[in-house]
Amino acid sequence: MFSLLSAGQQIVTQNGRTYLVHTIAKGEGLYRISVNYGVTQQEIIDANPQLKYGLREGETLKIPYSNAPQQAQQLPNPTTSYITHTVEKGQTAYSISKRYGVPLATFYAVNPACEAGLTAGMQVRIPVARNVQTTYFRTHVIAAGETLYGIGIKYGVRADEIVAANKALDVSSLPVGTVIRIPETVLPTEDDAFVYHRIQKGETLFALCNRYDLLQDKIKECNPGIDWNALSVGQIIAIPKKAQAPEQPQLTHEVGKRETLFGISQQYGVSIADICRANPGLDSLGLRKGDVLRIPQPQPAATPATQQPQFIGLGELTGVQPGGTYRYEDTYPEIKVGLMLPFNSKRELARMRTEPDAIDVNSRMYLEFYQGVLLAVDSLKRADTRISLKVYDTNDASFNMFRLLNQPDVAELDLIIGPAGLDAMRKVADFAVSNRIATVFPFETMDSTLLDNPYLYQASRIDSMSHADYAEVLAADLAGRHVVLLTSGSQNAFERNRAAAITARCAAAGISVSTLRFDIEAADALLTHLSPDADNVVVIPSNEEARVNSMLVAIAGLLTDEVRFTVTGQSDWLSFQTIEVDVFHKTGTVVYTPYALDSRNPQVERVLAKHRAWYFTEPVAFNPYFHKVRPTSGYSRFGLWGYDVAYYFISAIRSHGRDFDRYLAQEHPLQLQSNLRFRHLSNWGGSYNCGLRRVTFAPDYTIRVDDLR
Repeated sequence: MFSLLSAGQQIVTQNGRTYLVHTIAKGEGLYRISVNYGVTQQEIIDANPQLKYGLREGETLKIPYSNAPQQAQQLPNPTTSYITHTVEKGQTAYSISKRYGVPLATFYAVNPACEAGLTAGMQVRIPVARNVQTTYFRTHVIAAGETLYGIGIKYGVRADEIVAANKALDVSSLPVGTVIRIPETVLPTEDDAFVYHRIQKGETLFALCNRYDLLQDKIKECNPGIDWNALSVGQIIAIPKKAQAPEQPQLTHEVGKRETLFGISQQYGVSIADICRANPGLDSLGLRKGDVLRIPQPQPAATPATQQPQFIGLGELTGVQPGGTYRYEDTYPEIKVGLMLPFNSKRELARMRTEPDAIDVNSRMYLEFYQGVLLAVDSLKRADTRISLKVYDTNDASFNMFRLLNQPDVAELDLIIGPAGLDAMRKVADFAVSNRIATVFPFETMDSTLLDNPYLYQASRIDSMSHADYAEVLAADLAGRHVVLLTSGSQNAFERNRAAAITARCAAAGISVSTLRFDIEAADALLTHLSPDADNVVVIPSNEEARVNSMLVAIAGLLTDEVRFTVTGQSDWLSFQTIEVDVFHKTGTVVYTPYALDSRNPQVERVLAKHRAWYFTEPVAFNPYFHKVRPTSGYSRFGLWGYDVAYYFISAIRSHGRDFDRYLAQEHPLQLQSNLRFRHLSNWGGSYNCGLRRVTFAPDYTIRVDDLR
């Protein structure tokens, strides 16, 4: 019973109960200990009252032994061997465990030092069962007419496994050209009914029949949907095992006059080949009356009707309803939200009203965000949404993120907002995927972990993606129009990359583009690039204030009743201090920006008034038009951001449950300064915010703000 426990594992009995004794290692947390031993955190707390003072390295804990056998299921057993992996930059325990198909709890059990974090160059052990093939992920590009069932058959995986590995995949349409990840799961080489054979280069069905001594029909009936004329390397084929028939008396048959092998085979229900194998040297063309043949017993079906090879794809995906929606019932438990931010002190929230300049700039940012979250929670509660908001201060110098994540209530959250700081974000990212909790990063940009974790949402903009997102929405608005790309001649990297993205996107969409380098002394050269037969748009990719101001003033002077065009600019233009706003309206300038406040919307104005009444500060967008806001000013720059993030994600959970990800395209809740739209980096990775708003400065001096879907 105790053979699978760790070497030297001590067992004690107190008050009639049996416990395992565990010594706390450096960096180890209550959550990981509970996972490794298969007990709940509360059970450990009840058995160890001293935990109210926290965990300390070297101290011992009593682990209730009633659940200890579950530990043996988590830990490697004597049939396990190991391979060594060298940690690469940006890798986490979760990404490594997922790469090798090893449960995260098992990874930590084998590598306890990794509890404190991973560093590049560190070597870790990966347990691999000796009778199991270690496999990885491959990618597949969906072709016209393909189905999940067919793709699953091709690669030897179940369709529901493909869906699980591609959280963002639209299973209702399977768009042609979409890249999906195919899990080559840790598959046993055999089970009770089958041997699983991975196709090698040049192998055919005929070769399989010879290798396993089976008829083609036996292999085909266990592998429906396979195109035997187009086997691919790595494809998995289920080979039925030959049933071991019990010892039975030998059947014999005396050949009668004019009998043939065909007739005898039909009489006994066996194949001619089986009769020939049972009678070596038999001459099928020279059967003579009186010959005695051995008749083999008919073979039972290779597989019971209820048993299928492990990899057979699902014809229908139960539980996946792409076009459906789920709404919480009134009796559903409240939505549990955790806000993790590094406040300097909770007392500073009160100081903001009386001493705003005395507060650290970063603390002020997080406190303003928190204020916006409170506004959103209040608005949703007034709409009959049940919400429990828990706030965790992660700023204390002695703060331990593992200790926070080991608190029993954290694993029960429906949504995590935060934290800030790359190290803390990595730890929460691992925790999020282990507990299937959607996690939103509202400030810093996440590292490569975002590429492989479908539970992460990067709400703040990723600069490297902004050029492509801008070019995409711009091209949609420019369809059917003539475009003049007016460059400033600067070597500015932003302008160069933005211009390249616009040119490539317009070319792909078949939009006519003329490129002109601006010269203030020859501004009228623009006239030769305008089309007399189309609606002209002048796109200026520069974000340098002095150059843009000169260009706008010069080209605005070209406008007449006969010469008309509109101007499209960059988000940075809204923060220019010396710009001539009249020129914006005269040219009908359009700016695409991630943040723009539509104060003309009465719903928005009601929330702004509520913010003023609650916090006695004026909330402004990140980019108030032509107005620079100092971080230490009396304005609230992050309150609207906190409102938008919290309101968006809590609304999504309210409408669709914790698995809201597939329905985010349907979510359009009220947002104050943002247009949150999330796009997966891949079908199996996290999501980033690609939402933009269109701000139009009309000739009648009105400003219109539109969300771009």
